[in-house]
Amino acid sequence: MKKIFLVSLALLMAILACNLPYLPSRTANTPEPQPEVLLPGWQYYDGEGVRINLPSDFEARDINTDLPRMVEIIKAILGEDSSVYQLIADNLIDKIAWWGVNATENFESADKVLVYRNPGMNAIPISTLAGALSLVGGEQAGKLDTENLTLGARKVSRFSSDAGAWAAYVFKEEGALWMVLYLSTPEKFDANLADYDKSMQYLIINPQP
Repeated sequence: MKKIFLVSLALLMAILACNLPYLPSRTANTPEPQPEVLLPGWQYYDGEGVRINLPSDFEARDINTDLPRMVEIIKAILGEDSSVYQLIADNLIDKIAWWGVNATENFESADKVLVYRNPGMNAIPISTLAGALSLVGGEQAGKLDTENLTLGARKVSRFSSDAGAWAAYVFKEEGALWMVLYLSTPEKFDANLADYDKSMQYLIINPQP
């Protein structure tokens, strides 16, 4: 069980690092700025162009420090000769707006959150990402649940997997495609899903200069 969500994260990182096909689409309107809301036991964490509201047990981490663990899993899944690592190095790391882990838990089973921002994918329909998840995630992604939600003033598409114990919220704002990825374990996932929605409801995207 310890590696289930690490496998999911590795696969999702691989998807985001790859070049999805360019397809035209209309850019979603940017909602009114979300005001700060202070929740008991929660706090805001500042990233690149984003403020994310999470339980205060979380701590921000450097993705470069944790990446080697992901690489080993990617190699185990896709083979030693896979070019995915280089794709990640070239196309993913600089697009991570925030990465954090629940510091009260062991890293392998701790809840994790990754915020990804990519202006270059703003023209790609969100439905294309769902197709990529199903393609790369295989049997696990075949159990993908998809739901369109309005959280606060923001419309998002939520992709979630009970088997993989992750939920990804995808939306377009400030000229970029954003994905907020929450990872847990199967034992905690169902109980955590409402907190993921709450976190997204109070997510703040800072206007880009």
